Amino acid sequence: MKIKTFISVLTITFLSTATSVMAETAVREDHSLFLTWVFLGICGLIIVLQILKGMQN
Repeated sequence: MKIKTFISVLTITFLSTATSVMAETAVREDHSLFLTWVFLGICGLIIVLQILKGMQN
């Protein structure tokens, strides 16, 4: 009985680690870099305009 339990635990452990490894090798392409820079540029422009507006008053 102990050997069956040991083999079952070993098999489950092996299969659970194998799926993690396979998930990490999947290629994910991210095309949102341009939109991120546009968003950050607009935020920077708003901050600069607010600073200029504050300096004029």
